Amino acid sequence: MEYSGQAQTLLPRTSGVLRKHRWLWEDGYLVFGVALNDSHRVDKLAVLGYFNTVDSLTSLSSHSTSIPHLSPTTLKELNQGEARLILSYLLACEQRMNSPATVNHPVISELVDAFFAEMGAYAVYSNCSFTNSKSETAGITWVPVTDHAADIFLCAISHQHLGYWLYSDDE
Repeated sequence: MEYSGQAQTLLPRTSGVLRKHRWLWEDGYLVFGVALNDSHRVDKLAVLGYFNTVDSLTSLSSHSTSIPHLSPTTLKELNQGEARLILSYLLACEQRMNSPATVNHPVISELVDAFFAEMGAYAVYSNCSFTNSKSETAGITWVPVTDHAADIFLCAISHQHLGYWLYSDDE
């Protein structure tokens, strides 16, 4: 499983949780990445500016690449509670794709906690939202950002860096 040196340097705790539980991600299409925020802005335009320079995103397993199609209308700003719920849902979807019986909620919680703790002061943008933010079973709405049948994109951005996740599914 490939982890960029930047991810290990900027978000070492998050990268460590992914490495420690690599068996959950090694056959899937989960994308995780980190980059410096050269603009030092914490807004949707900074997220769009970064992703306009990215040709494609490679999954942790290196099994797939995705080309993000982000625009001001595809991304919605989330509050911290919504962001945690969306990232938890994204990670659970990835685990269910590999084996419906192996959703490991303690690992998901550990990963979500690590990621948001390391991001510090941040804003979060996603192509998804829940129709009822109290439960992941209440229904999800989304705007596609890849050429896959379904996808969930989440990006947290601070003055120093941005961290992003992408789940995609063609079934």
